[in-house]
Amino acid sequence: APTVLDQLGLVVPPHFEGRSLMQPEPRTYSFMQTSRWSPCYAAVEWRHGSLWKYMRCDAADEELLFDLKSDPLERVNRIANAGADVVGRLRAALDSHLANATLP
Repeated sequence: APTVLDQLGLVVPPHFEGRSLMQPEPRTYSFMQTSRWSPCYAAVEWRHGSLWKYMRCDAADEELLFDLKSDPLERVNRIANAGADVVGRLRAALDSHLANATLP
């Protein structure tokens, strides 16, 4: 919907998710809810050639972190050995997203 509104010259309401494909700037983060455990939320970060996926599964009290460049099948959880800056940045991004998201 944001692309259609942008094409028509209309303002995209702030509660709409996504972005207009007419805008060339790439997003740094992508967010999703997964069903591995219920609920489980994830943030994927593209930054300086790296590609990280951070997942937090509150019901299972578990955090997962995958380096999708070297581990695209998500087999090695790097939460314990990744840099604190990576983990902190992704936690903060997911927390901010969830604080501003409309959840079911």
